[in-house]
Amino acid sequence: MSRIAIKSKENLAFFAITFPSCMACGHTGDGFLRRLTIHHCVRLGRSDDLCNLLRLCQRCHDRVHGGTKDWLTLPIQLSLKKLRDPAHWNPARLRELFLKNLPDLQPVPSEYLVEFEKWRPMHPAKEVEVPW
Repeated sequence: MSRIAIKSKENLAFFAITFPSCMACGHTGDGFLRRLTIHHCVRLGRSDDLCNLLRLCQRCHDRVHGGTKDWLTLPIQLSLKKLRDPAHWNPARLRELFLKNLPDLQPVPSEYLVEFEKWRPMHPAKEVEVPW
């Protein structure tokens, strides 16, 4: 693989279908303030590699970029990726995209784990086969 960013509408569509809820808090995206987005963990080049994507509601996405006290830092984002989407966890590819070593993973804050468990039984992740 190369450092070149992959741009793939198919990957984005597949990811959106596979993960119908926020990977941080489990919310389903009801309403404008909680609509679901796809976040690129490594922003450099915004590669659509499946290993680089997180499904986040707008509130959690704002916590990535907002710098608040409950900020979702890159180490926490990577921990969420590994926890919620182990099938696409690829630290070697993420290192290539990041152009340097990745930061050490940090534990996901307990408030996200509690909130996720509250929402998850109502909206489980879907098993979807890639049609291409």
